[in-house]
Amino acid sequence: MRVEHLLLAGVVALVFVGAVVAAVAPGVFDEEDPPGAAQIMVEEVDVEPGEVTGGSAEIVTVSRLWSTDTVDGDVSVVVRARSTDTGLLEDESTHELEEIVGGEETEIRVPVEVERSGSYEFDVVVYTDGERASERSVRISGVESLTPEHMDSDVEFHDFYILSSMEFSIAEAGDHVELDVTSYLSNAGDTVESVDLMVKARQAESNILADETQTAASVSPTETEAVDTTLSVPDGYNYYLDAEIWSDGNVVATHRITANLDPTREVEANVTERDVGLEVEEFEDEEQRFREERRELEEQLDGEPEEATPGFGVFAAAAALLLSTLVLRRRRGGLR
Repeated sequence: MRVEHLLLAGVVALVFVGAVVAAVAPGVFDEEDPPGAAQIMVEEVDVEPGEVTGGSAEIVTVSRLWSTDTVDGDVSVVVRARSTDTGLLEDESTHELEEIVGGEETEIRVPVEVERSGSYEFDVVVYTDGERASERSVRISGVESLTPEHMDSDVEFHDFYILSSMEFSIAEAGDHVELDVTSYLSNAGDTVESVDLMVKARQAESNILADETQTAASVSPTETEAVDTTLSVPDGYNYYLDAEIWSDGNVVATHRITANLDPTREVEANVTERDVGLEVEEFEDEEQRFREERRELEEQLDGEPEEATPGFGVFAAAAALLLSTLVLRRRRGGLR
């Protein structure tokens, strides 16, 4: 038999054997490494207030995890709270997981406790088998706006947006001036609430208390109540008129306006910012990165590797090498 025929027969046999092996035991000659452990991602982190006292606040982190495969045991979620002012670790809490179902979101709630002031960065870290698998961070501010339960009240100074929640007029002038002060209170709750309104006049330059008065008020739900009080102060000075809402022995709201009775000098009330409550800031670059990573992982899971023949590239390369040898040998034979 000629050498060319032997080589051709070898190529056919090699391809045939490769096809049989690939069909019977797919993946044996796979060029890619076998899949490793499941990949876990922290999809997103939300926060919500828990128990709040006068000096501290419990912040509950609500994390949503996503995994490429089901993971059983030895998975822990660690939440660390750091002060953005000092960088010091304020609190740390750990939650152990029994299972994460692959391809589904798993919600984990972990509480941590911080001081009721300042702003904080919360780092959520997932560990599997003692190794860091994924992490994510959020930053919160406005913790001081969280109201302790014993100071919670639905009565507040009505927000007119442009106009002040207090106004005054001069009822009687002389060495002493009588000021008729009206405060507008609103009840955002569902029941009638009784509160005490304390109104004080402080001399602006010295901060000396010139007069004060206290009035009981009952405010109905969804209504605004105008509460009138009278103060008597020496003429010729400027005053801060401070109003305080008291409920169950606690100050739950305050408001300030000015009464300028000195024509040669004018003072303004302290500029205050609207309390917008607890704010959560997520790192945008991390958000984009995690979305891209999840999309890539889902594309890998949604792929159909069974359509391709694992390891067939090895046989194709061998066949091509033998065929090249055959062609080269025949060409050399033709030149002789």
